Amino acid sequence: MIDYLTGADSRMFAQALILIQSLEEAGAHGLVRVCDFGLDAGQRRFLESRGQLAFADPPLPSRFHHAWYHKATIVDCARPDAETVMWIDADMMLMADPRPHVDALVSAMRRDGCRVAAAPDCTPSIGDYILTARAKGYDVDPFVQRLAEYGISQEHPYLNAGLYVADSREVMDTYKRLTFETREHAMWEQNAFNVAAWRDPRQVVTLDRGVWNLFNADLKEASLAGDGRGILCRGLQVLVVHVAGDFCEPIMKTIDVRGCRFSSRLRAHTEPHLREFQIGLFERFVTENQDALVEML
Repeated sequence: MIDYLTGADSRMFAQALILIQSLEEAGAHGLVRVCDFGLDAGQRRFLESRGQLAFADPPLPSRFHHAWYHKATIVDCARPDAETVMWIDADMMLMADPRPHVDALVSAMRRDGCRVAAAPDCTPSIGDYILTARAKGYDVDPFVQRLAEYGISQEHPYLNAGLYVADSREVMDTYKRLTFETREHAMWEQNAFNVAAWRDPRQVVTLDRGVWNLFNADLKEASLAGDGRGILCRGLQVLVVHVAGDFCEPIMKTIDVRGCRFSSRLRAHTEPHLREFQIGLFERFVTENQDALVEML
């Protein structure tokens, strides 16, 4: 069994609705569950009524308030009988049903003895990430120390933890442990993910970022497919668009729902065609779920 998970607090709730709607329109109804990273009571009731609420068991102590601590506890949110977990950041949109792609990926991973798959971040290697972070004045010394502790080469790709497939609870347990044990620093949760993955390079599948995690500068090479819904990047069909990096901005979106005002702060694409598609998903979700949203409000 593969468990598809995302996560949100009250501020990212609307972003998660866009992800849910993208999956609905791709034919993957109810596929993703939303981990409670700090949702309010109405938001929890709304997701629970749809069978799309997940929470950590055991619950995360309240002193660990940062969302990145919550994200590292996905192993505690996954269904007990799930052999594999696919994590999808809430600020993503799915352009097609991911299940055939993930099924094929997991089959290949098991054939080859791999346990984790993710796409590289914008910085090509771990070493490049460290140089870039230090040039901006960020503290990454704890990450460098962990790399040395595990004998991990800085030449490996620096993986983006916005989307990953983990076919191992042991890898996810290590990811969680390292996130909680390492002193907070720039991107420490994602750095912990990289250490958990690369401590054994044989277990890692490096995904094509343009297909599995399209964001930032790659968006310059993206174009709408002929059907108006699909997106192509370097001639390949894009599966996942990530609303992150330098090509997004915060906006306020307000929709009247049966006399109530549903206002949400969204992270929106600056690319016009992607922004239009993204806002359309949000508007359609609200329109199709008016009664339940009114009860939530």
